[in-house]
Amino acid sequence: MLRPFHFYPMCHAKCMTVLVSVAHPLLNAGTRYDFSATDLYKSPLFFPLPMSLPLPSFTFLEKSSLFFMACLMLLGFAVPPIAQSNSYHQFANQHTWGGIPHFADVASNAVFLLTGLLGLRQIRYLGHVLHPAKGPLTFFFIGLLLTSLGSAYYHWAPTSATLVWDRIPMVLAFSGIIGTFLTLRVSPRMGRIGVIFCLLVGLLGLLLPGHLAWYLTLQFGGLHGLLIGSVCLKKGSDPFPWGRLLGWYFLAKLLEHFDIAIWELTQQIVSGHTLKHLAAGMAGVLLLKHLRAVPRDARGKTSKKGYLGK
Repeated sequence: MLRPFHFYPMCHAKCMTVLVSVAHPLLNAGTRYDFSATDLYKSPLFFPLPMSLPLPSFTFLEKSSLFFMACLMLLGFAVPPIAQSNSYHQFANQHTWGGIPHFADVASNAVFLLTGLLGLRQIRYLGHVLHPAKGPLTFFFIGLLLTSLGSAYYHWAPTSATLVWDRIPMVLAFSGIIGTFLTLRVSPRMGRIGVIFCLLVGLLGLLLPGHLAWYLTLQFGGLHGLLIGSVCLKKGSDPFPWGRLLGWYFLAKLLEHFDIAIWELTQQIVSGHTLKHLAAGMAGVLLLKHLRAVPRDARGKTSKKGYLGK
């Protein structure tokens, strides 16, 4: 059977006969050269060219996921250009301690650092149930680790220029968490597509001037997609409590919004933004806890009594 990426070989054979007869200067007059299809495949002058590329087949869930991604893209284009407001950098807790400005907001990033390091260590021992999600989980924990550095750098001197270094690692974390969900609930192929999609949309939204809407669409649209998917899609062998994970993150956004109000309510003991870091970090801690709870044997393979129910 001929391979699907090749032109019709007999047509190539006739063309090769004509080319050799015309181009070879040492051919004797009247000599005829005939090439068969087998000779053609062995010829160093032959190289396969695509005549018709087979389209990949997608399942219904994969098509639904692609449709949702397309809707997010359209939403990002439809939203008017958004510029970062300078008032965003005016956080409630401005206290300096030990020579570190905005100490509480800087130091509270330690939860991301610790969770990222422990997570990267833990995914080395993934069993076969979670092995397809190893790539996206790696992105997530690397994102948490870098978020601790980028966020600390930003809060040391909050400006729009330093804010980019806070958000770029967050794009990695968002890509990893969305890719992990798609891998476990839809398919590994869709998990890879989800990671690439989130990276492109998030990074372009941060690096292109006036396209902050793309980053915000990824952050809020993507997380709402996780919420819908966690309700509508079968859990299968997925060990993660996505509802509680999203609950911690939405709590973090509320604490961020009421930064000053919480600062005043606690009589200037703790600000909402500091608590926001801790709440967002708890989402990572919860994921790490359930990751560590997946049974595995001494070689790092998932036990037969694990989440497959065997």
